[in-house]
Amino acid sequence: MNMGLSLNWRRRSLMGAALLAVTLINSSAALAAAGGCHAFSGSYVQQAVPCLPAIVCVDATITGDWQGVSHTVVTAYDPITNTYTGQVTITRDNGSVITATIEGVAGSGVGVETITGGTRQFVGATGTIVATGSPSVGTYSGQYCLPEDSGS
Repeated sequence: MNMGLSLNWRRRSLMGAALLAVTLINSSAALAAAGGCHAFSGSYVQQAVPCLPAIVCVDATITGDWQGVSHTVVTAYDPITNTYTGQVTITRDNGSVITATIEGVAGSGVGVETITGGTRQFVGATGTIVATGSPSVGTYSGQYCLPEDSGS
């Protein structure tokens, strides 16, 4: 009888611990969505794709914190400074979208993206993404900030 009671108590304790863990994970996600700044990083594989009338377009498969796909449209290039600018749309596997502008020096392997907003939890987001790599693979890291909840 004591053995059955002890086993039952252990099961309840484990279920309680699991419930507490789920509650803590969900509450931290809810707090992150309410505002504040958050770091992220990962890697990507990319390739140029046709996209007239833009100068060049690049599609990438993203892994890591922002797993999904991105589409970059380079809209301007300055041959004197060898710099380019454009627009980036990141669509995460969960369906949320992040929008950004991009600037870089052609051939440097570095692009700096400025987050301009997005959908779902990224409405009103700001921040920076730094992507480094070769023409086909690389890594990204950065920080995004969400507006504080206005209560509306």
